Amino acid sequence: MTPVQTIDSTAVHMLEDLVKDFRRRGVHVVFASCDAAVEDTLRRAGVQRHVGYEWFHANVNAAVEFCVRHRAAVDALRATRERTALLSASLSPTPSPRSGGDAGPAGEAEAKDLER
Repeated sequence: MTPVQTIDSTAVHMLEDLVKDFRRRGVHVVFASCDAAVEDTLRRAGVQRHVGYEWFHANVNAAVEFCVRHRAAVDALRATRERTALLSASLSPTPSPRSGGDAGPAGEAEAKDLER
């Protein structure tokens, strides 16, 4: 495919719609090897800010390397969150049959024992 050297407002709107659609699906769009005029048009239209400057790369190799690092970081974050949730669930106290509302005389005696 030959490089795109210019884009018009229709192309800008199409790219914005494409990025929104893919984001809803959990997919990021990466731009690589954009011509200076194209990148300037995207910047002036606010597309770079909306998409994120980190998703624009000088060449395909840099874009692929970024995507690989991004995927690894996302996977590591997800694993950390899962471990944290499991740890939190295992550390949270299990409700005793007497907890919840009125402790009654037995619960009051137990509380007094704990205070001593």
